[in-house]
Amino acid sequence: MRSPLSFVYQEVTTFVYRAVSDTLLTVDQMEAARTHYHGALLRMADVSQKLDPDQQKQVHKFRTVRKQTDKENERKKLFGNTQQDNITV
Repeated sequence: MRSPLSFVYQEVTTFVYRAVSDTLLTVDQMEAARTHYHGALLRMADVSQKLDPDQQKQVHKFRTVRKQTDKENERKKLFGNTQQDNITV
């Protein structure tokens, strides 16, 4: 029969070992994710530098149209709610 003190010591030792190993695993996963993200950013920078001017104009045009569409969608939502309120009243 083990003494209560040795039982507590064993439990604390097990807890510390698991905590350290779990922390190490989490840090390794975080570093891998950060490395992949950094690589993706570098690829995006490389691709954006290789775009020719015609494509850049198309991208700018697309962004402009997308912004206008988003604004119109927001206005539609505002007016859509108002029209529904008027119909239900």
